[in-house]
Amino acid sequence: MPARPLVLAASMLTLAVVLLAPGGGPAAPADADAAKPIRVSLSFSFQRDSGARLRQATLICEPDGRITASGWLANRPKRACEVARRQTSLLLAGPARGEGGTCLSQVYGPQRGRIYGTLASRGVNRAVSRTDSCRERFYQAVRPLFPKG
Repeated sequence: MPARPLVLAASMLTLAVVLLAPGGGPAAPADADAAKPIRVSLSFSFQRDSGARLRQATLICEPDGRITASGWLANRPKRACEVARRQTSLLLAGPARGEGGTCLSQVYGPQRGRIYGTLASRGVNRAVSRTDSCRERFYQAVRPLFPKG
């Protein structure tokens, strides 16, 4: 048997063993944070534009399922907890910079805000705005945590 088909056969056999082994297969998706019962304690500020009043909200999600929310989150606390837990990694890291450290300099909207508090005992203090393409991607990911409209 020529070397190339032999290498291909060996690679396929190795892949089959890995996928069929207990715990094998693809890694869990990045948003697996949502399944973890972490404690969420966040405060939010939001301003629709520079002339609008500054609005406030809070969200506390306990691992045992108890939820406390105020402000615009009071009518959708369960959904807000799900989003915060699903976006834990992003909220802790903040907006990513574009490839090569650049982002498209386009303003997507005047909205701005701040998220601060703790997720799984780790501090969060993130500005939210729509002033470039990187910040817009971050804003869209956490958009369900802010007022509608």
